Amino acid sequence: MGLFTRQPVSSEVEQLSAELTDAPAPVESTPSPAQELSSAYQSYLDSEEKEKASEPRLGPKGEPCDWRRHFDDAFMCYTVTSQWRHYYRYGEQKDCNAKWDEFMWCSKTRMYSKEEQIQMNDERRRERLAKLRAARNSEEVWPLRRVPLADPWNYEAEPKAGINLNNA
Repeated sequence: MGLFTRQPVSSEVEQLSAELTDAPAPVESTPSPAQELSSAYQSYLDSEEKEKASEPRLGPKGEPCDWRRHFDDAFMCYTVTSQWRHYYRYGEQKDCNAKWDEFMWCSKTRMYSKEEQIQMNDERRRERLAKLRAARNSEEVWPLRRVPLADPWNYEAEPKAGINLNNA
């Protein structure tokens, strides 16, 4: 008997398969475009709320360090696209030493137990988050707009520099 020949099946199995093939297929309701849009918009809003509630991405919380991700980040730092974008924005070559330092630190944690790795990673994560929060942010540069623009495409409709938006 060959490898791909059909084996005889019992009569019960044949009867069940016949009943299944005779049964009507379940009807799947397809959502309307408006329903698809509203569900997509709702999932977008949910993700926005999660992002606002979550901290900046500094690695997963409660997990050991992912050395592959750090290696990829360090390696991708040297790509033409990454270097060009940094040069365009800041006018200088991107320094990738911090990425390699993160990779080396992550590689060194692999000699510890899993619990110690998690503890070390969470501690490092907290330190980096504190450093990030202590640094300058965009709120120091850009004033918060309290009143939406009446006509965002009309420059003349914008409030003038002398108007204080914080009292609105």
